[in-house]
Amino acid sequence: MKYLFFLGNGFSLDLIQHLKRQEDILLTNLFAHGDRITWPPYNRNAFISFRNTPNLWILGVRPTNTSEKNNQIVENVITCANAYYLKPSNSKSFGMSDKRSIYIKAYKELVVYLKYLFVWFDSDVSIAEAALDGWTWADFLVGLNDDPIKLGKLMLLRLTTICG
Repeated sequence: MKYLFFLGNGFSLDLIQHLKRQEDILLTNLFAHGDRITWPPYNRNAFISFRNTPNLWILGVRPTNTSEKNNQIVENVITCANAYYLKPSNSKSFGMSDKRSIYIKAYKELVVYLKYLFVWFDSDVSIAEAALDGWTWADFLVGLNDDPIKLGKLMLLRLTTICG
């Protein structure tokens, strides 16, 4: 029997809470750091801005929004993109008006933003081994590591790795 774990945002939320970093790493509002994330082509801050992500901006995404407002916008963007990309290939085009195409363009901006957000988080979060003491997930994974039979059956995937 092989083990397969999909580790998503809940895993990250639990880790950040264990490290007591919820105040500076806001995983519940992913756009809260959008004004501090560097826009790669020009190496300047304000990734989330009209200049760099015009479609997300027009739809209302702002670093200063509440998590509820930003999350609702993201849900709308993802739902629209899913509906568009899941349509049967032999069906007629949706007749992508500017209003609809903004969601597809916003989806592409969202994917790029999330990639650079998690790169930024990775560079910001350094975890000392001692900081993981007493964290249930760490204990569980160390237990698997200590048992070569179980470890040989383990496949660990970060959801962001699969999707990004």
